[in-house]
Amino acid sequence: MKNAIVSNLAPINDNDLTFFKEVEKALNSRGFKVHFWSCIYKREFKNYIQMSWDIAQWERFGEKLSNSQKEDAHKLVDKAKWLPRMQKLVKQTNSDIEFLYDVVVYNSYYILLNMNIDVFFSWNNLCPHSGILNDMCNSKGIETFLIERGNFPNTWYLEKGGLLGHSVIANKTFDELGLTQSHFDIGKDFIQNLQFGDNEKYAQNKSEETFVQLQVLKDLAKQADKPIVVMFPPDDGTIGFFPCEHEDRKKTLPNYKNSFDAAKMIAKQSNAIVIFKPHPSFIGWSYDLEDIENIFVIDYDYKYLIEYSDIVASSGSGLGLIALANKKPLISLSVDIIYGKGIAYEAIRPEDIETCVISAYNMRYFNEKLDNLYYFVGYMMKEYMITLSGKELFSAHEFISNNIHDKRNFLKRLLNAVF
Repeated sequence: MKNAIVSNLAPINDNDLTFFKEVEKALNSRGFKVHFWSCIYKREFKNYIQMSWDIAQWERFGEKLSNSQKEDAHKLVDKAKWLPRMQKLVKQTNSDIEFLYDVVVYNSYYILLNMNIDVFFSWNNLCPHSGILNDMCNSKGIETFLIERGNFPNTWYLEKGGLLGHSVIANKTFDELGLTQSHFDIGKDFIQNLQFGDNEKYAQNKSEETFVQLQVLKDLAKQADKPIVVMFPPDDGTIGFFPCEHEDRKKTLPNYKNSFDAAKMIAKQSNAIVIFKPHPSFIGWSYDLEDIENIFVIDYDYKYLIEYSDIVASSGSGLGLIALANKKPLISLSVDIIYGKGIAYEAIRPEDIETCVISAYNMRYFNEKLDNLYYFVGYMMKEYMITLSGKELFSAHEFISNNIHDKRNFLKRLLNAVF
């Protein structure tokens, strides 16, 4: 029997568990034994490999490796890529980054050697916890897939690429996607029935002091007839934005060093009042405002900030689509899954920012962009994402049947990896 590893870094609710069990059932039907490498243990997982977000809590598989095996493990990993990402990880009880790096490298290599992996489903292949094993598998010719939560409640990604600019649909045009009226109808129905608070993953700040600060800025913007742009970043630390010079960052954010750099560029290139809401994982991060007077770092409830803003900006956050669904114009500064589809005002280059802010503030072509959003969301729900909410439009069974090779092709691939 072939072996599949399915990793998970997130909490698991009842819908998530149903999704994972469906993935397991689909893989079982293709002749795979499924092993769950997860931060969360569920008794429904028949074969469980312990993991924790806090890497210091991992079992020390490295103690079972010989010195030569440890050397081989390090040869498979790009330390210059992964160590800076380790430094950005939050909620680690051990601050010795070199130690944590070795733990992940050795554990990943131990799993690679002892589980005889035929296919690996990586929960965010840009994050060190699962990304290092993903890179090892790729170097050995082992099939890898992204498995992650989708942009909307009770949806998941299951694809060959990765997040944001690494996605297989990041650079595809509407013509290439083959959109139809059916996609439009599904997308519009889904968006119109979407509950605003269903996507909340983190506790939100709702302090009175911050609320007053926001009202002061709102009054200033109104008096000066300036738009308020609220910037939502993704988790820069786990989606490949570090190290800055690496190709992973350039693939998604080609012309900005990081999300805060993109926000500062909006402030520099326009007259907008820019509010940067830090991602909840940006614990202890510092922000160099460079004496820019029209940018503010404010952490407040994202639902209120969407309603409060004139324009929402994003460097890859899923909240960009949530804002659009709530009919707020979106400025996109990244190459991600909505790029090139006429959904956002695209400011991939700094020199495009001023025009985008003016157009978004005046809602130019916004109805057309909203229609494009309906088409695209319909495509995602019908053809791309997996959903277990209501009708199951696209199942894990279909994905796995269409993408996982049969036994003969697996043998051919494994032989190619060996020779």
